[in-house]
Amino acid sequence: MSSTLYLLLLFPLFQDNSSSLLHYTVIQYIKKFEGGDAGTEKAKYVLPDPGDLHQASNVFFEELEKELRKIKEDFNGKLDLQIKQAIRRKKYPIFAY
Repeated sequence: MSSTLYLLLLFPLFQDNSSSLLHYTVIQYIKKFEGGDAGTEKAKYVLPDPGDLHQASNVFFEELEKELRKIKEDFNGKLDLQIKQAIRRKKYPIFAY
């Protein structure tokens, strides 16, 4: 459906200026997804928990980058060690264990 046709279909809903497109969108969402549970304890809370939002706002990406680099270096070091040990076991099976 083209956006112009969509706006023409919605236009009568907003002629009295008592509601906005956001208001209409929220009402339609509630009708479609919450139905009879709207406004009750059974309704799903689709927004993240406020505590999660607070924790997410405290993330420092520079520290995260440093930690990821350290993990990558540790992984590469352990991988190199494993490869060297595998080559050694293949060359000298007597030292396999």
